[in-house]
Amino acid sequence: MRECVLKFNWRLDRILEIKRLQEDILRGELAAIIQQKMSLQSQIMLIKANTKTMLLSLKRESLQERLSHQQFVMSADSATRIKIESLLKEIESLKEKTSEKKAQILAVRKARKGLEKLREKALEKFEKEYHKKEQNEIDEVSIVANARSIVHKFSYMNQ
Repeated sequence: MRECVLKFNWRLDRILEIKRLQEDILRGELAAIIQQKMSLQSQIMLIKANTKTMLLSLKRESLQERLSHQQFVMSADSATRIKIESLLKEIESLKEKTSEKKAQILAVRKARKGLEKLREKALEKFEKEYHKKEQNEIDEVSIVANARSIVHKFSYMNQ
């Protein structure tokens, strides 16, 4: 019997690898979007905390000091609200991008899983065919050996 070890080579392996890479890239992009969203949320919390601190400091001041600082605090509060609204709009935009990325990831994942199932079936078929060929070779060698044995016995008896 000849020694033959065949390597399974599926023609769509490269496409499967590309789908895996696409999924990894999309997951990385999704993580970056989520990180941006969290950063904006942190900025909003920090702005609100600073505003609260300024308002609390006004309460602690005397009436005379409070009046002089109140105008500054109110204008800062107005600018703060505008900044928070802007950040909230950015967060909403990032939420939409998150949904889009998730949809893209699901589509790529579905394609990848389909390719993986096809690959598994192709590998099973390859292995069955390989084992069938192997068994045929073993049978052939066995038949030849048996035939030789019979011929050898027959020629020995006729002598």
